[in-house]
Amino acid sequence: MIAEAGLSAVVYVPPALGHAAPSLSLAVLRTLSHLAFVIEKFGGAGHGAFPELKRTFYLALDILAEHQAESEHFVQQSCEGLWSDTGNLSHPVRRAKKAFALSAIEQLISVLSASAIRTFVLPFCSPHLDDARHREIFEAAHSVVLAILSHSAQNLVEVDKSVPDPDGSHEHERSMLITSMVPFYVQCLIKNSTEGKLNTSQLRLAFAALVKSASSTGDYALPWFSIQSLLNVCNASSPTTDGDRVHRLHLALVSSVSSVPLTLLPRLLLAVKSVIETTKDDDVRHGELLEALFEEIINNVGDAEKALAVCWWNEQCAEWDPHVRSNHVGQEGGAAMLVRRETEEPSRL
Repeated sequence: MIAEAGLSAVVYVPPALGHAAPSLSLAVLRTLSHLAFVIEKFGGAGHGAFPELKRTFYLALDILAEHQAESEHFVQQSCEGLWSDTGNLSHPVRRAKKAFALSAIEQLISVLSASAIRTFVLPFCSPHLDDARHREIFEAAHSVVLAILSHSAQNLVEVDKSVPDPDGSHEHERSMLITSMVPFYVQCLIKNSTEGKLNTSQLRLAFAALVKSASSTGDYALPWFSIQSLLNVCNASSPTTDGDRVHRLHLALVSSVSSVPLTLLPRLLLAVKSVIETTKDDDVRHGELLEALFEEIINNVGDAEKALAVCWWNEQCAEWDPHVRSNHVGQEGGAAMLVRRETEEPSRL
């Protein structure tokens, strides 16, 4: 509470009086890092923390994020200080400090340069992306990667005109960062689609974010590479022995419908249709795919792509009608329900 009060007051100190704000933020974050093994018992420093700790943690990071040089120095020190412990996380104190560092880095991604992300953040996260033995670190590492993809994509779509970039180098760096990350991360997600790794919701969210980020580069071969990589694994897997994993990957594919541009949408919908038709003999999985697709079109597909997606869905309903009616997705009739909700609730979209 004392730290929170100090941080709340220091934002009013004029910059001309020195670096009081970032210095205090760094001191608070380093103190919290040393206490990470205690904080962990109270839900960690992130979303699970008690209110006072959560406010202090995020306030310190918000203040630090206003100063790029200090933010990058903090991230560099955090990564270098814990790199030696990458292969040895048997001690709970080491695990707690690593989880804390990842949580803090995730909140600073928006102010880090592409160079800092490549040099420090990605090597810091990579060893933990396939290791689910320490669940908190595993999930935090994936959250950092998704934050990188999401922010980089947002930067490309919504270029900040207030930031001088006369030669387009900043935009090019972000685009190259995404391009270099997509091949490795799609394979990482495929590896983590097995039991005990990412759960279905996490896998769907991560794959959709990956495809959306890849699409933001303007090179549409990149998002399709991600989609085709997933389809290749599904086609090469045995429905008998890998049925659950394949179903999770199918749901991830459906989640990417809202992430592709209009140019790729017809091709993706054709692939989704093929996947759905392969599950007709399994009413439960077939119904889950239809429901997921319906919700994706209703809630997540953008305005530019919605008309095509709605028309496509209505065309398929004639063929899928018996299956659609058997689920709550189609209690009013698949096509009629979709058209009605599309007409009555435009504000939701």
